[in-house]
Amino acid sequence: EEAHRLYARALQVSRDRLGDGAPTTIDALEALAGTCVDLGRGAEAEVLYAELMETLETTLERDDPRLLDVLNDIALHHGAAGREREALVLLERVLEARREVLGRSHPTTLASLANLAEAKSEGGAFDEAQELFEELIEHEPRIFGARHPRVLLIPSNLSMHYERQGRFEEALELEHDVLAARREVLGEEHSSTLVS
Repeated sequence: EEAHRLYARALQVSRDRLGDGAPTTIDALEALAGTCVDLGRGAEAEVLYAELMETLETTLERDDPRLLDVLNDIALHHGAAGREREALVLLERVLEARREVLGRSHPTTLASLANLAEAKSEGGAFDEAQELFEELIEHEPRIFGARHPRVLLIPSNLSMHYERQGRFEEALELEHDVLAARREVLGEEHSSTLVS
């Protein structure tokens, strides 16, 4: 609550002194929206994110990294709030722009790809999700190395994707592989190993 109060005050002061489009105002607006999400104030976060998106879309280029980061955050918020269709539209927009600007193998592009794959899988678009997961499997090990913790997350997410489809044997086989790899790379007591 204290963070909310402070960010709200910072936003008001920045608006009064610098205007709506000032970088400091935008930072305060983004921080306040994120704090609202953390506090479970979804309706307030929605209003702030809409304002933030409108401000950024009028002040930044369509493929500006800052705008894409905010759109990604809004998409994840929409997904968590049960607004999957809106989330998918934004996630697709972000992925397309990042592929264009950063390339298909850039770590930030791959993070967007993972977000979209997971959202498609959760929404039941299994074939589309499968293609995205396969693209992750193709690129991430080459970029990060086969035993990087981020790469170890792919088969775990793919396992959940299989479970959603009722492909339990494949899911279980992947989870065994994930557990073995995490034990080897992260150790027995690491939280990710324990979750596996």
